[in-house]
Amino acid sequence: MNLEQLYTVDDVARFTNLTTRTIRNYLKEGTLKGKKIGGQWRFTMLNITELLNDSNAKIDMSNANEQYLMDFVNGVNTDISGEIQICTIADYYCHVTELASQLSQSFSEVISAYADGSNLAKYNYYYNEHEQKARYIFFGTPDYIISTMRILQDVWEQLNVNQECFSDKAENYEKGRPEYPPEFIAYLYNDLGISKSDVIADIGSRTGKMSKLFLEKGNRVFCVEPNRDMRNLSNDRLNHYKHYVSVPKPAEDTGIKSNSIDYIVCGNTYDYFDRHLAKPEFKRILKKDGKVIVTYYGPDLEYSSELAELNSKYALKNTSALPQKNRDFSDIFRKDRFVEKIFEHTFFESYDDFIAGCMSFSGAPKPKDENYNLYCDGLKNIFDNFKTNDKLKCTFRLRCLIGSVDDLN
Repeated sequence: MNLEQLYTVDDVARFTNLTTRTIRNYLKEGTLKGKKIGGQWRFTMLNITELLNDSNAKIDMSNANEQYLMDFVNGVNTDISGEIQICTIADYYCHVTELASQLSQSFSEVISAYADGSNLAKYNYYYNEHEQKARYIFFGTPDYIISTMRILQDVWEQLNVNQECFSDKAENYEKGRPEYPPEFIAYLYNDLGISKSDVIADIGSRTGKMSKLFLEKGNRVFCVEPNRDMRNLSNDRLNHYKHYVSVPKPAEDTGIKSNSIDYIVCGNTYDYFDRHLAKPEFKRILKKDGKVIVTYYGPDLEYSSELAELNSKYALKNTSALPQKNRDFSDIFRKDRFVEKIFEHTFFESYDDFIAGCMSFSGAPKPKDENYNLYCDGLKNIFDNFKTNDKLKCTFRLRCLIGSVDDLN
């Protein structure tokens, strides 16, 4: 069993760049909460995070940081040991304070490892609500600074994974992905009860295939898509709609006004989100009785086994994003707390459309990858072996899961 790490008064002082006397005053005032163990105050990371977000404490920390920075610049920052001292400031712009706080906790764990009773490192964090900016300040030795920068690099890579995996795939995505069956949109308006006045947020909107259905009905649609190539193509296709709003943000930090959305829709994108961060963001932007609609287009193809074998040989490691038959998505919502509808869509596609569809998936190799030509040859063989009158028969099953944000897993 992992026990939660506890911090001392000295630790909190180090995190905030404040004196231990100030920290003890916070305790007396109730600004800082903790518990006594063996007669000594101990604090959880939640206690410290609450202090870091306190408005009065922010002012104190900001003033302390300014003085500390000036001391560092003037060469009088003498309370950190080590021959080389580095000061680094990192600004992280985010609408959701939970994201900033989680990142702060990671930095706090690093400084705990480096401090170890000596003054090898200092760290401070505060969030500016007006600018929607988290500022992290690090003072210490090169090893400590490198460790914190590695965390920032990991965060950057994680924020961009949803963008990079679909880079250079927008044209293929638009051309090769199937359109939504008419029965699906009819169900949403006639049975589920979506009306023209409802505001829709299409999270992970890609090239806007689903958004277009709502825009044609007259709805105001926020198309949330972080990938530039996808978003540019969506803008080209949808900008002429009066109620189209392009949002260049990730699902975990949409920047959409709180309590403003009637329906959130996610078309084959929910698996790309960090669910622990996306769920509170969904809850923030949804109205009280708003609904979440998650859809997945899964292939039921005569050549599924051949395509799966080709993917296993030549596709990139991110094969979870490639088409999978009979995939179960019931874990999106809590058991028996959602409505499910299935729509079957059969169509015939040309060789070019077939290739575009296969290349649109995130795990498919790109032209610069070494397996690209082998993958293309394999796709041509599949098309030639299963075509009828130069067309492939394609059957897709659209699963539509509808529930409340509180019932999301």
